[in-house]
Amino acid sequence: MIKKFFSAAFILIFIFSGLSYSQTIQQTLNLKAGFNFVAFTVKPSQTASEFIASNPAVGEIYAYNSAAGSFLSSREGTLNSLNAGRGYIIKSASETAVNVSGTEITALETINLKAGFNLIGFSKALTAIKFSELMAAFGNINGIYKYNSAGGSFIQAVRNGAGTAELLDGADPSLAAGQSYFFNMHSDALLNYDGGTISVLTLEPVKEKVAAPEFTPKAFTYTSAQTVTISCATPGATVKYTLDGTEPSETNGVTFTQPIVISSTTTLRAIAIKAGMADSYIATANYVIIIIRQAAAPVFSVPEGSYDRTFEVAISSATPEAAIRYTLDWSTPSASNGILYSSPIVPGGNVLIKAYASRPGMRDSDISQARYIIAVPKIPAPEILPPGGTYNSPQSISLSCATE
Repeated sequence: MIKKFFSAAFILIFIFSGLSYSQTIQQTLNLKAGFNFVAFTVKPSQTASEFIASNPAVGEIYAYNSAAGSFLSSREGTLNSLNAGRGYIIKSASETAVNVSGTEITALETINLKAGFNLIGFSKALTAIKFSELMAAFGNINGIYKYNSAGGSFIQAVRNGAGTAELLDGADPSLAAGQSYFFNMHSDALLNYDGGTISVLTLEPVKEKVAAPEFTPKAFTYTSAQTVTISCATPGATVKYTLDGTEPSETNGVTFTQPIVISSTTTLRAIAIKAGMADSYIATANYVIIIIRQAAAPVFSVPEGSYDRTFEVAISSATPEAAIRYTLDWSTPSASNGILYSSPIVPGGNVLIKAYASRPGMRDSDISQARYIIAVPKIPAPEILPPGGTYNSPQSISLSCATE
């Protein structure tokens, strides 16, 4: 009887241990100096403190508690066991290779994800998939972040206002075993990759999203104030916006009802809301307003019009030290066309003077113009009496002119 009992116990132990782990193997972690985001591809046989003690270059190991929104630390006593299927951050004093002994992983449990940030470690081989592809497949992933240990910065893919993955650094990495990543989740979800293919199952019904707001004109660098309108493709949606950099929401921001005048550099953020639908993604537009003063337009000393005499026309600008260029042939003056003004002009006949003012560091003035029609009457020729001819006696000659 006792023999049968031990035989049965041995069989049960063998069966259950075979569900998750089998033979002892090693994983090599190639660490950079600084922080390294890793996942164990074996079930580590050491605790977190034992792992640090056996690797002199390792100063600390962290995990992330997504429910509490805080980090767990070995040295602070909040991190004890090390497990496969979880993400860790190892701080190393130098570049080194670390061997991790443990049992082989044959199965992984489904991972519970919380709304917000989650540090996820991949402990088994994955079917190749890029950040953008995974985000396109699962709409409840707001962002994926990979830490570049060599560069000391994150490679980021975030969901933009249009709802698509935007690669902020131009790179679109593939997820890989032995690595850990921050996932920013829109809602609580379950993640499983035991079969190699990643699946993310949301734990709440996903409502249809309101279309993200759009700005007209688009974000850009402008040299004058801009009047901005906000639109939403979802009928009946209410748009809320902020100008102070805070996130707009149903309870924060101004309801858009009329165009917004932006006269200085401003970050405009907007969200669209409609009952029965999920709020839109927040749209952000950075308007850089660099107002460059404009030179004052030239003025003419004599008003345009028709005159029966000649005169001088002086051209001036209220902008000190402004240069004035003008034309007399009806063409438009510019930096490459026209005459540089230096002294008054004497118009004659039918002439159109066009002029503009310029000064370094300022925008060119508007073009001013004045048309002058000069019709000076001609004095009749003097009358000589008697008229010229041959006479046989002396003549008294008189000169007269009809013009007084």
